[in-house]
Formats: sequence, C-alpha cells, structure tokens
Amino acid sequence: MRPLVLFVGAGCALVLAQPDLGTMTIIALTAAGMMFAAGVPARLLAGLALLAVPLTAVLFMSADYRRARITGFLHPVEERLGAGYQTFQSLVGLANGGITGTGLGNGEAKWGWVPNAHTDFIFVVVGEEMGLTGAAAVLGLLAVVGVLGFRTAQRAPDYFGALLAAGVTVWLMVQTFVNVGGVLGLLPITGVTLPFLSYGSSSLLVNSAAAGLLLNVARQSGQRGEQRTAGDG
Repeated sequence: MRPLVLFVGAGCALVLAQPDLGTMTIIALTAAGMMFAAGVPARLLAGLALLAVPLTAVLFMSADYRRARITGFLHPVEERLGAGYQTFQSLVGLANGGITGTGLGNGEAKWGWVPNAHTDFIFVVVGEEMGLTGAAAVLGLLAVVGVLGFRTAQRAPDYFGALLAAGVTVWLMVQTFVNVGGVLGLLPITGVTLPFLSYGSSSLLVNSAAAGLLLNVARQSGQRGEQRTAGDG
C-alpha cells in the first residue's frame, strides 16, 4: 500500500509541477478507483481522502488563475464579463439548444462565443446544436462505455486484466464527469477534454489506445469462456 501511494504521489507531483491540477486530480481519483477494485479497505481510502481534500483546496487557492476559476464557478452571472465568462457563455449556449437543438452547423457557440469550444467545451456545441436530446444521447453512450468497461473488469481472465480494465474505465468516467461538470457549471473549470469527442490528436490517440486495451481484455475473456465451454463439452 505504501509503495503504491508514494508512486502515485510522485506522479501527481510531477503533473502538478506543469502546473496541471485538473489532470493531477484525475490521476489521483483513477488510482483510488483501482485501489478500491484491488480490494483496499474503504477505511484506508477514506483516510487518504481526508488528507487529499484539504490539500486540493489549498492547491486551488495557491494560484491567481485557480482562484479566478473558483470565483467564476461560484458567481458565473456576476462574473460573466470576467472570470465567469466561459462558464456563463457555455450555459447560454446550452440554453439556446433547448430540447431539440438549433440543428447541426447552426450553433453560435463555436464561432468564438465560447472559448475552446472545439476542445474542452465541445459538449456546449453538442448541447446547442443537438439540444437536450442529443446531449443526453452522448452522455448515454459514454455511460454505456462505462458499464461495458466495468463488466469487462468483472469478467477479465486474470487479476492484471481486471485491474487494467477497471483503471481505464474509472479514468474515462472521471474525466467525463469533470469535463461535463465544468461545462454545466457544477464544477470549476479544469481544462480537461471530453473523451472521444474533444478535438486534439494526443487526446484522441490516448482515448483510442484505452478503448483498445478494454477490447483486448474483453476478447481474452471471450476466448477463456469458449475454452471452458469446449472443455465442458
């Protein structure tokens, strides 16, 4: 347990030195999810959380731009011309979409009203042009990825495969939650991408590699099941 915590802590420290608190948070939560899947007692994870939460709060307040993000998160309307501009405009874009959306290509958010609309805030474009219906469908598809990923972890042929599938799935789901939460104004903006949707070569490459790992574990699970069936016959 201690070597793992030290290893993850060292990795988080290197990412924080970039500085990139959002990615560090995702790494820490992914590691916690893997430890839970590995059978680490919940009380130990709760103890780590009690240490991590105040530390994260201190880190959030340690830089001016992070404090500005907190201000924009708490007061998006009052700060709509300042720190809350991105959050406020994302909410306006989602509101413009209504139930069915403005139609593909007819949205306004991507034309500069929402900064980084093609990367971190691609969900705004989805919500505006496809409406609540399309946004819910996208979240539903990502949820299916999560369900299938955890099912793959349960059916993995070995311990390593189970932890690999669980870790990849937790990572993708946590990153989705953090990104969408920031777009909806439920969380401070962190600058992380939305898996499989945000523009960016490195992001899409890593997401595709993660999907490939899950498919490989699922394929091995299927082969193991076929071998057992043949042996029983």
